[in-house]
Amino acid sequence: MDGWLAARPTLVVRHGVQFQWQDRGYGDFAGFLAAMTSKRRKAIRRERRLVAEQGLTLHRLEGEAIGAEDLAHFYRCYEITYLERGRHGYLNLDFFQRLHRTLPEALVLVQARLKGRPVAAALCLQGSRTLYGRYWGSEVVADSLHFEACYYQGIEHCLARGLTRFDPGTQGEHKLSRGFAPHRLRSLHYLADPGLRAAVARFCDEEQRHVAAYSRIAEQALPFRA
Repeated sequence: MDGWLAARPTLVVRHGVQFQWQDRGYGDFAGFLAAMTSKRRKAIRRERRLVAEQGLTLHRLEGEAIGAEDLAHFYRCYEITYLERGRHGYLNLDFFQRLHRTLPEALVLVQARLKGRPVAAALCLQGSRTLYGRYWGSEVVADSLHFEACYYQGIEHCLARGLTRFDPGTQGEHKLSRGFAPHRLRSLHYLADPGLRAAVARFCDEEQRHVAAYSRIAEQALPFRA
């Protein structure tokens, strides 16, 4: 990115923070938990136990193992997430079907089932080293299911497949207590009007200092043992 800035000095840089999980040589999920404080380790085990006690089972499907019905069910769940906010999702079923046809090896579908019937789903994409997530939705209200389907299953998948990073998407300070550390990000923006560009650049410079302070504070909230 620094090369881009040198070649295009009119671009405005904006800084941000995203919470990501990174493998520190944990080996498996038990090893990941072992690196945490006792309090957080017990809390995560409790969340996972609550999911099981509600009769829910989690299943990870990859590539060609994701059937047309699985994808259709996922899309229903995806739409529910947006309908709860009074609007439709910005992606349609055809998009996900094309994605499955052209890049099946990139798809990981986490499916939650109740009495054998799928009731919730989270769709992730995987690269050679990173798991990217996630589109999520559920037909049921279940304690801790979101954490299990969207975070813990993704971490387990990374550890099982040798992926070193899990980027679950933007926002969410609740990710800190589940082992997702703050990572500083930068984005580049072009504004044609010189006056507006200068004003936005001043804002971004000021914002950067707050982002740096926030990142340091968030780092201290991670639940890992010293």
